[in-house]
Amino acid sequence: MKKIMTAILAIILLTTTISYGQITGYDGGIKDDYVYKEVIFITGKPIIVEGEVKTQERRKGDIITTTYTYELSNEEEDMQVKRRFSYETNLYKKEEKGQTVGVTSIDRYSERITVGNDRYNLEDYQFSSSIIYDNRPAVDFYSGNLTSKKTYSINRNQGTITIEANGDTIVGYDHYWGASETYIIKQDIHREQKDAYTDEDGDSHDIEWDGLVTLKLSSTTKKDLSYIKNEPTNISFRGGLLQTEKQENILQYEYDLPKFHDDGEPYSTKREKDEENLRMDTVPIHKRLVIPNLKDISGHWAEESIFTLYSLEIFDDPSPYFGPKLPMTRSEFAKSIVRAISILEEEEEKEKARRQRIKDDEEEKIFDDVDKEDDNYKYVKFVKEKGIMNGVSESFFAPDGELTRAQAITILIRTLGLEGLAPNPPYRTHFRDDEDIPFWAKDAIYAANEIGLVRGDSYGRVRPNDNMSKAEAAEFIYRYIKHIKDEITIDYREKIINNR
Repeated sequence: MKKIMTAILAIILLTTTISYGQITGYDGGIKDDYVYKEVIFITGKPIIVEGEVKTQERRKGDIITTTYTYELSNEEEDMQVKRRFSYETNLYKKEEKGQTVGVTSIDRYSERITVGNDRYNLEDYQFSSSIIYDNRPAVDFYSGNLTSKKTYSINRNQGTITIEANGDTIVGYDHYWGASETYIIKQDIHREQKDAYTDEDGDSHDIEWDGLVTLKLSSTTKKDLSYIKNEPTNISFRGGLLQTEKQENILQYEYDLPKFHDDGEPYSTKREKDEENLRMDTVPIHKRLVIPNLKDISGHWAEESIFTLYSLEIFDDPSPYFGPKLPMTRSEFAKSIVRAISILEEEEEKEKARRQRIKDDEEEKIFDDVDKEDDNYKYVKFVKEKGIMNGVSESFFAPDGELTRAQAITILIRTLGLEGLAPNPPYRTHFRDDEDIPFWAKDAIYAANEIGLVRGDSYGRVRPNDNMSKAEAAEFIYRYIKHIKDEITIDYREKIINNR
């Protein structure tokens, strides 16, 4: 899942194990499992080339060198592209802010494009890009920009083509349920060529023309859940959930280019304008989820949420009874949130335990009432270290204590870092019991309402100080997963690419 595609963000590492950048290189192309495609406008018309791109990455400290090697062609247009670019990314970590800044420049370059008898050699390539990453417990957001200028020679000394690119929209996110990357790049193309065409009298003429291209690229990796009903009736379960993971890659390109006479002379006023789309999706990866065997949720208003969270093993109590009306404890909620946003890999845990067995014996307890041998210790430790949940005091977590709705909502919004959606105080939320909302929870409840995480009851109340039941917690967490899995994608892709 730590892979985001399309063609303008280089792979940038925020930690030693996490890399971002689903888009392949910086040249405006997309790829599926096998083939890379790109649109080239160097001749004055769009030509789609396809082929193979290889990526190599080397890291030394906070410097990452990423090399892309392209072998592309279009047989119908007799076009071949051979390209090898190396980019160097310097990472500047702002530990106190939980952010990382990546600055990328071109290190080495070579490119040759052939179209029939014409040869285009890349003589100079200027490039600069910078991206800032904001690391939140549940999701990493990033935003950046780039500028570049390529200068090609035409048949060595017949002329030049310059392509200047600007991208002020490079945005993306990465989390357990998926990743998305979207950018918009504008290219200004200028071509000057001597003896470009011969008129009917046999005289040679120079040409000069300009073009404008807009590339909108998006790559989204996401996990979808669907219920599969079993056809046989003589089977131990009626059906279960299927998890499908795939990558959707979209390229929209708009162009304003000259219109040419048959002999190659550009019209003085006529232009070719159009908009086209390319889409390349990866082959879906399917995974059947476990089948819950619960005896007390059939027909319950939260049945779908409870069933789904058990299937995803976010809830894993072996008892056949869920107890929807029972209160959700603080340690249970901590465990559920961690499992909803992150997988604590078993092998990683084993290795850590092996390496730190002696250290762990000496490690200070995170809370006086949470023992290191407790099954939920690692989850409580995770939420404390990530700033997701605090204790009821400096020394006590109250693992078996009950959780209020205001506390639960605040915890969920804190994992996303969306408290900033709230306006400057004083303000009122849309809920009828606004005066009952604790001051420390007001920003979170406002933000939760804005993103559809909290809807209020039939009387328009949020009931912030009521204890949260296990059924309510299941509904909240399921709605939270759907938000980060689906709604963020709309914000990062459809609203930008389709101007929605």
